[in-house]
Amino acid sequence: KNVCHRVIYDRELHQLVNAKRSQNQALDLIWQGMETYFTINPDGKMLHDPLAACCAIDPDIAKWREVEIFKEGNAYGANISNNSNTHIIIDYDHSQFLDIFLAT
Repeated sequence: KNVCHRVIYDRELHQLVNAKRSQNQALDLIWQGMETYFTINPDGKMLHDPLAACCAIDPDIAKWREVEIFKEGNAYGANISNNSNTHIIIDYDHSQFLDIFLAT
């Protein structure tokens, strides 16, 4: 989860999307939605799901670890664990993420 919090759709990304939106209807819709979103939240938006989607398209975007998920009170966490068959990302390459996110 903390990795996802580093992926922000901010004004800089908005400009990158703007440069490509005429070539891709999805990017155009994202740009339009974020143009409205910025009027309410000028700092931008975290991109949890788009990062996950881009990692599904190209797993090499991220650094993965096999873990066991646990819950302690109301908080969740993960411990490194072999043979759990549960994988999370612990880091990602922002440049590779943008290549997939902005692909036309």
